[in-house]
Amino acid sequence: MTIVSKIKAGIIDVGIGAGVESMSLYDMQATVDPEKIAEQVFENEQSRSCLTPMGVTSENVAEKYGISKEKQNQMAYNSHQKAFKAQQAGYFKD
Repeated sequence: MTIVSKIKAGIIDVGIGAGVESMSLYDMQATVDPEKIAEQVFENEQSRSCLTPMGVTSENVAEKYGISKEKQNQMAYNSHQKAFKAQQAGYFKD
């Protein structure tokens, strides 16, 4: 949303909104040390919900809104195709 907003506002001409995670290769929860989290986080429901891993969050959102794995894969494929075509067209040259 940040990239889209900046393009629409005329602040930038082109941008990359990207992120890569490999939950099968790297357990991001393994780096969380509950001993280093303030006790108040566990006492507040909204704060506590921030501890939910992104993989679990994405599964919850997909289930809630009926987004199939196939639809997610298609969106990822389309995104990669757009990036490839933009790269081939020289949009990222500068």
